[in-house]
Amino acid sequence: MPGLTAKVFRTFNASITLDDMLNKETKEGDVVEKILVYQHANKQVAIICNHQRSVSKSHSSQIEKLTNKIGELQAREKDLSNQCKD
Repeated sequence: MPGLTAKVFRTFNASITLDDMLNKETKEGDVVEKILVYQHANKQVAIICNHQRSVSKSHSSQIEKLTNKIGELQAREKDLSNQCKD
């Protein structure tokens, strides 16, 4: 298809690939099996298109909150353990 930009070509290629994979693999089976086939096909298309997830802007604050929560829980566990010994 002459005259396509790279972005349009990747989208076209991804659509064709997804369609082919779904047509080949979803002829038989129940809904759960079809969902699994779709998820697998979608992952394959993401690989073909080189889609990558980026780290969210709030990632560092989320990690900090989780680290603090772990520290609090470990301190509480230690206190409870000491109470049980007494």
